[in-house]
Amino acid sequence: MKNIKKLETVRDNLFSNSKGITLIVLVVTIVIMLILAGITIEIALKDEGLVDLAKQSKEQQLIETYKSRIGIVGTSWSLNRALDDSITVDDLWQDMQDAEIIEDKDRDVEKLDDNGNYIITVPEGYKFQIHINEYDDVEVDYIGKEDNLLPYISAITVVNQTTNSVELQVSVTRLNGGTLSYYYKVKGELDENYQLAKGNTTDLTANITGLTDKTTYEIKVEATNENGTTEKITEVLIGELKGTINQKGETQWNNGTATIYLETQVPNVSILYQINSTEGTYLPYDDTQGITGLEHGDTVFAVLSDGTNITDYTSINIEDDIPPQSAIIALGSQTVKEGEIITATVTHIDNESGVQPTNCKWVYNTRSTTIGTEESSYLNTFNSNGQTINLTASTAGTYYLHVLTIDKAGNKIETISNPITVTAANRAPVIASVSLNKKTTNSITVNAQATDADNNNLTYTLYTSTSKSSGFTQKAKSAATTSGTQVTLTASGLSQYTNYYYYITVTDGTETVQGSTSTAVRTFCPGNTEYCSGGREESEDCSRCGGTGNMYRCHICSYTMTYMGTCLRCSNKILASDRIDCTSCGGEGEITTISPCEHGMTYSHYYCEHGYTSQHD
Repeated sequence: MKNIKKLETVRDNLFSNSKGITLIVLVVTIVIMLILAGITIEIALKDEGLVDLAKQSKEQQLIETYKSRIGIVGTSWSLNRALDDSITVDDLWQDMQDAEIIEDKDRDVEKLDDNGNYIITVPEGYKFQIHINEYDDVEVDYIGKEDNLLPYISAITVVNQTTNSVELQVSVTRLNGGTLSYYYKVKGELDENYQLAKGNTTDLTANITGLTDKTTYEIKVEATNENGTTEKITEVLIGELKGTINQKGETQWNNGTATIYLETQVPNVSILYQINSTEGTYLPYDDTQGITGLEHGDTVFAVLSDGTNITDYTSINIEDDIPPQSAIIALGSQTVKEGEIITATVTHIDNESGVQPTNCKWVYNTRSTTIGTEESSYLNTFNSNGQTINLTASTAGTYYLHVLTIDKAGNKIETISNPITVTAANRAPVIASVSLNKKTTNSITVNAQATDADNNNLTYTLYTSTSKSSGFTQKAKSAATTSGTQVTLTASGLSQYTNYYYYITVTDGTETVQGSTSTAVRTFCPGNTEYCSGGREESEDCSRCGGTGNMYRCHICSYTMTYMGTCLRCSNKILASDRIDCTSCGGEGEITTISPCEHGMTYSHYYCEHGYTSQHD
């Protein structure tokens, strides 16, 4: 730049000459301009030239923009996760996809290890390493483009170890056709003492032999691809038995207890175990029967043994994370009346850790959809499994029994019963009227009428007795008739000239109501078949008072009795009477039926004296 400034000064001096431009000046000017242009081009074409600077500035700006956007999405995800435990790491990648930072979360996200390290690739090909720390904070670093990334070694695992050897396994990504090299040295020695155990290989495992017992070694793995080399170092104490123990298959449950099986890839060792403790004597593991009698919440501690040394223990937690099965609900009925009891027998089922019945709950309501597994939504508890409970409802509607089954591990499931129809309670009939219709010498006939608010058909029954308080027997029963219909019932086969009490009952098939006992009704005396006091009606001329009166003949003998008398006096206060011989029946009697004349005179008669002495009905 100093040179440019100088040339510009010379140019200015030349052009300031008042005598004009000579040929020499023109030539010099052209030369100076060419020099200036060359310098400018040279600067623009250098590595730090203006073109590259502009290009680099644009690229760097894009990278910083992505870092900022990733940071914003990561911070939002961290805050949401702090408030809601159900939010997962997969939600973070979905958020980045929604924010168009990545195009496809299944394709553009690479998990490096189990320590929270990931790599994401943005549409332009730039790669960023994401680290999610123990506090769920999201940290981001730009690591380059797809084609210029170094390999990444995520883990070096000791697969097997003896007193003089160790077998390693490496987890590496982005090797992209590159190679691995394995080195080792005694811990504390200089790096120049690293010895090559296995080099320029694509094998992910290496067996290093000839090591010294009870010595700690530093083992270094280098991974090289076309972009360069990365390395990772781990320490191994030789003589300490190493190896992993894994659970083989799923936990097997039966009647509330579990069985597990174990396995290891380490040869020439045996598995020992204890339950819920690392102290004391370890038991030998039998692969033919596994470890039995385990319960939810137990922990199995297992080690490998070569007869002298043992590994660190591996802990396996026995957990039942499977919800119970749906409860079996056996209803006594599915249709009841208001206030009536319906029974439900509930059997809880869990094929894993088992059910604690007293933790299970239920509620009876009109909700047909699920309530959920929040225990506070259930009002009642069970005392035992297979318990029969009583259900009642005071209001008509469709009801459901909701059962919450909880197993010993705290897993829950809701079961809903079949619908239960509760109908309105039956209302008893109401007797509107009961009245005597007629009577004969051996029967009484009664009219009755009742109504039913439920519009049920009604059946009437007539009872009679010679006692007002006891001895009533059924004498007649009607067919079922519609509500409000008047029915007529006859009690036959009664004794003549006898007092009878009666009452009516009415039933709708569910409830029966009884009317009150009536006053006594006396059947007619023998021979009296007409509903009158004395037989047929005749007219008699009352000659002494000039009036005409009606009198009745009383049929008490086997023949028709004839009235023998006439009116004696015309006076309201004087009664006329005459005696009659009942020659055919051997008795005598007086006519007592009141038979008024027009002027007020009355006649009376009495029954014959052959046995009937009371007032004739």
